[in-house]
Amino acid sequence: MPKTPGTLAWRKYEYHLPDGTEGAVAVTLGELDGTDGSAELARQEGALAYGAIAVTGMEDVPSRSLVWVQTKDELAVFVGRGDPPISEDLCKTVVRVLMIFFRDQRLVLPGRATVRPEPHLTPSRV
Repeated sequence: MPKTPGTLAWRKYEYHLPDGTEGAVAVTLGELDGTDGSAELARQEGALAYGAIAVTGMEDVPSRSLVWVQTKDELAVFVGRGDPPISEDLCKTVVRVLMIFFRDQRLVLPGRATVRPEPHLTPSRV
């Protein structure tokens, strides 16, 4: 998931699960004033920040990228129409990766990445 127009930052994280599964989670930080559907969804949700998440190497992951949205009250992940709800394991993985991503972005984009994730996630659907 390379940096594309409307993306402020992105990062790819490799993971190794205890069962031997290997994969990657790519995360972006989007521009709230963007013109794509994800930016529009983020604005409708009252987002402070938003982006996309692409997961490879895990079973039962959605076929399209997830959209994460941080509001003042919650961190939500939206699954596209036609994709199954995300599993509890994927939800936990997403929370861990987003917390690392937010920390990393504060170092790279001081003053821009003001997200303070809560240790829980609200899975949603679009």
